[in-house]
Amino acid sequence: EPVPDHLRSRCFAFAQAAAAHGDGAWLLGFLVYDRQPGQMHYYSLRRDERVRGSWLKLDSLPPALGAECKNRQLQEEDLWTIYTDSKPQFQSWSLRWYPVVYRPLAAREVCRAMESQGYRLSRDRAAALLAESGWLVSEAISQLLQHAPQAALRELLVRFARPSEQEMRLLLEDSGWDLSAAQPAIDKVLKHRIALASQVDAGERTKQALSLCDWQPAE
Repeated sequence: EPVPDHLRSRCFAFAQAAAAHGDGAWLLGFLVYDRQPGQMHYYSLRRDERVRGSWLKLDSLPPALGAECKNRQLQEEDLWTIYTDSKPQFQSWSLRWYPVVYRPLAAREVCRAMESQGYRLSRDRAAALLAESGWLVSEAISQLLQHAPQAALRELLVRFARPSEQEMRLLLEDSGWDLSAAQPAIDKVLKHRIALASQVDAGERTKQALSLCDWQPAE
């Protein structure tokens, strides 16, 4: 759903991500669906890759007789002026902007960003993460570098901070299957495991480990 303030909009996030990651060629631009009475049509706001920060408005609707040509070159500030001026149409659901992403290039850009920091990532995994992130490159990279290590750490703590089935079996066997008698030994094992788990964090070692399994902790 459109956000009236362009700075908080998904569209602005796409434009910012394109400017921040690589040459931005993965973002082709925006497809605008104009449903206003009497002029229902699509037009595109296309990134002009020849000039940084430049856009092209390509309108399929011919101008009225004597009116200014609808197709023209825009600067990025012009783009957001158009967005801001469209608030009434957004509120009446008569205008919508849709980001257009060239998916293979978006996946390549996520892989390139990870490789630049020393991590490996397959194109298929990058594409899967982008699909989950709505094909926003910056969000997929954030998911990999921030959220994935935290999620992996939490799962590791859950698994690592509890005795294994084999450990519990040995402790209970040693106590003659008397749980009360086994309690001190169980507590000792738990304290040892908690001490080991406390040494693990979501930092570089966790990220390198995720890199080895293509950022899929279950693997």
